Amino acid sequence: ATQYDLQTAQGKGAAVSELAPLIAELGDEIEQQHYIQQLSRLIQIDETTITGRVQAAGKTLRAASRRKQAEQPQHRALGDGADASHQGQSSAMPPSRWRAEGPQDADIPYGLNEDEDAAAPWDHVAPAAPNGSGGATRPAASRVIIGKGALEQEDYLLAILLQEPDLLIWMAGETDTMEIPPLRTDDFERTENQEIFRALKQFITSNEPWELELFQETLTGYLHGRLGALMAYGAQLPQLNNAVQREVEFRAETLKVMLRLRIQQLKNENTQLKYLMQDVVNSQDAESIQSLNASNNHILRERFYLERALVGLSRTVARTEAIKPKIQI
Repeated sequence: ATQYDLQTAQGKGAAVSELAPLIAELGDEIEQQHYIQQLSRLIQIDETTITGRVQAAGKTLRAASRRKQAEQPQHRALGDGADASHQGQSSAMPPSRWRAEGPQDADIPYGLNEDEDAAAPWDHVAPAAPNGSGGATRPAASRVIIGKGALEQEDYLLAILLQEPDLLIWMAGETDTMEIPPLRTDDFERTENQEIFRALKQFITSNEPWELELFQETLTGYLHGRLGALMAYGAQLPQLNNAVQREVEFRAETLKVMLRLRIQQLKNENTQLKYLMQDVVNSQDAESIQSLNASNNHILRERFYLERALVGLSRTVARTEAIKPKIQI
């Protein structure tokens, strides 16, 4: 950062723009925080501001990694398996089809209502559920918020999968047909949900028959409360007239929620790119501007394809909201 005039706002902005991606590449959070503090003292800018830029740079780097992975043929199994091999996959269709079907530069009329991002004004706390067979008591439930925001949507998706674990196998085949990556750990934002989902994938690919108590034993103790909350939430889903009807409804819901989560992630990445674009425009770095424009167009094409897929799913489902819990507190 010594090459910049750190006495001016432009020099400070240029220094942050150059160093934020380097800090974001560090794998250790403590190491990241150390350099954020050092940079904050050097340029006399609040740590929170620099942290935001580092996080934005990290998301841009991950988006670039997904683009590179998308250019290579991938074998789609249950998901991220060992995670590292799939986290870089694109959340949309192959680049050749983006170019053929997606808009290249124009603004895209997005199909999702922005109100879906708002958190729900109510929640539900469910009690612990005893095991009817006389075995271990199911874990006590912690609070699960039920609503339309991204975090609430992922709770809903995971609750369905815990009720019907075989749906995860079905989703793997369906997403392969749709030419999008299967459901993966980084589709979830909550750390607890990520760990439970990772364990669920490992469990259903093992030789063990599905039993909640056996699955609970594979989890770290601090996840038991979260598991109990999600199971209690899933138990509220109405029992449909027959198993076939229930499976059809759940299949549609799992795909739709997964698409909504990925669309929201793309919205967030687009917002972060706007912040980065402000920095590089001020620094007049033509190469960086071109790179960010390319990343932005890529995100727009991904989002266009996913929203088209979501609209297509919605048209094939006769009742979309009928199986969601309607609780009045």
